[in-house]
Amino acid sequence: MNFTYEPLTKKQIEDVHQATLDVLEKCGVEMCDERAHEIFKKHGATVEGNIIKIPPKVVEDCMKLAPRSFILDAANPDRSVNIGATDRPLIAPNATSPFIIDEEFKRRKVNFDDMRNFFKLSQSSNCVDIGGQLIVFPTDNCTYKEGVITAIYEYFLHMDKPMNLCSVDRNTIDMTMEIMHLLTEKEGGYPLFASLSPISPLRFDEELLDGLFYAAEKNQVMEVTPCSAAGLTGPITGIDNVVLTNAENVAMFTLIQLINPGLPVVYSTYTCITDMRTLQLCTGASESIKMCAMARQMAGYYEVPFDMPSGSTDAKNCDVQAALESTAAIMNAFAAKLDIAMFMLGSLDSFNSANYRKFILDEEIIKHVQAYIKPAKDMNIDKTVDLITEVGQHGTYVKHKNTLRNYRKEHSFPDFGVRSTYEEYVIENKDITQRIDDQLKKRMDAYVAPEIPEDKKVKMKEIFDKYLH
Repeated sequence: MNFTYEPLTKKQIEDVHQATLDVLEKCGVEMCDERAHEIFKKHGATVEGNIIKIPPKVVEDCMKLAPRSFILDAANPDRSVNIGATDRPLIAPNATSPFIIDEEFKRRKVNFDDMRNFFKLSQSSNCVDIGGQLIVFPTDNCTYKEGVITAIYEYFLHMDKPMNLCSVDRNTIDMTMEIMHLLTEKEGGYPLFASLSPISPLRFDEELLDGLFYAAEKNQVMEVTPCSAAGLTGPITGIDNVVLTNAENVAMFTLIQLINPGLPVVYSTYTCITDMRTLQLCTGASESIKMCAMARQMAGYYEVPFDMPSGSTDAKNCDVQAALESTAAIMNAFAAKLDIAMFMLGSLDSFNSANYRKFILDEEIIKHVQAYIKPAKDMNIDKTVDLITEVGQHGTYVKHKNTLRNYRKEHSFPDFGVRSTYEEYVIENKDITQRIDDQLKKRMDAYVAPEIPEDKKVKMKEIFDKYLH
């Protein structure tokens, strides 16, 4: 099935690339780190204070160095993934939300129990390929350091899937690598990919750059996650905003390749529009999704893997708006041929909040989309004609061996969607929210933690204590 969405023409892609080169050469980017200044100076860039103006040839030479794909290691080697070499998006859940919107429709801070619960849902999900250190961000009765360090420790206790490191500094990189080395007994490789967010427009602060230099020193994969808001921190027009996003990605990729040539990178964008009536970011808007699809084409132009948020919504509850916006975003993820689809499960409130019911709802949406885009099978003409002729005009296919052999493979079955008669639905007397809650409880009850030998658990706790104190 040719299920593809590419909003930019070939000429527009070339125009975005050329505009990006012009922006980086004429306007430049702000990088608040002397090491970055020295590296760029060495390669012919102009440095004026913290502003670095990068020659086009430096950019284009560096963009040829990053590989198209790489293996992201998991604690369980069977769950490692080849990013950039799959025929579908690798799916990841919500990330970094500091709030939970609960079943009473109230917003509260994330606590450690919420964090563990979302780890459990992600580990047990047959949709999720990649997890995240901060699927939700604990902020209730803990410091920032306690939140991010505890999240790494609890992640590996509850999940054995590959990890996206959302809070990037020397401690979080070292801690993740130590635990992964302990669990896998393997040196080298890529045990994490680190997300680094520039400050739009065109600013890279000291904290980001220190994390970048350290990750590059440790030979770890990085992705750039610009989050410009069209009309606020980025141009109002979609394609203009993509130039800004592209410039931020390309500038950081150039620096990474100058430090560590050939290190894998992931192109990303979390850009969205601003509702100019309220000045609120709109992650679920059609135009936001479209800009992300444009950025995906630019990643393809540079032949690097691409990641973008793919289930986000501006809804404040797990309601019709949430389903509408997330379905459009999830469809876009498959149509735009992403490599990684972040935020695909559990996100509400423009990235700010997570929701348990929304996680289950998003799983159902993903399965519907996957069934829809599944290619049609080839047909054996003789067998098809024989089957239809055998049943004839007055027969039935219900008990036919062809039906009994194939129906489970041919059709998808919802986890909580209603397919009964109206009379059966009335007798059951459960609305969609109750059915989602039943599925949520079933999932939590069925969770099984990864098997970790006791001696390794003891060492994990020692690593945790070392970095926490």
